Amino acid sequence: MNHIPVEQWKKYVEDELEPVERERCEAHLIVCDLCLEQYMQCLEQSEGLPLPDDEAAFAAAAMNRFDELCTSQERNAALTVLPAARRDARLPLLHHPFFHYAVAAVITLILMGSGVFQTITQQIAHIEPDSANAAEPADEPFSKIIMNHTLGMLDSIQPKRERGSTP
Repeated sequence: MNHIPVEQWKKYVEDELEPVERERCEAHLIVCDLCLEQYMQCLEQSEGLPLPDDEAAFAAAAMNRFDELCTSQERNAALTVLPAARRDARLPLLHHPFFHYAVAAVITLILMGSGVFQTITQQIAHIEPDSANAAEPADEPFSKIIMNHTLGMLDSIQPKRERGSTP
């Protein structure tokens, strides 16, 4: 890749290049990081870009120039970009958290109304009739009580052959 010398970047910053050469330099800035670094150094060393004395007048002149260059369709398209982006930023219904909470609530109500939860608790009491009626010791941790009940339920589900006994 042929790099542009620093002297040419200085001329570019000071606007002393021909339009064709300026376009070549601008195209090269896009692809070359080393030349971009040199260009930035030349900008820092120069007197800098001229700032407008009256910013309001500068903004008005820029808007007038924008109006001259753009057709009405282009202007409308440029001005409607932001609202379109806001519309796209909205979450679809299936991804909205409220939708997920509503579905979970409906499923819970259906299971409660059909008696599934009551059947499950009756099955656990049927599997371990002694533990359902007996009071647990007060000094045993609750997590251990849950673990014992879970293990008892899993043992009743597991076939006897897998536990090592003969049929």
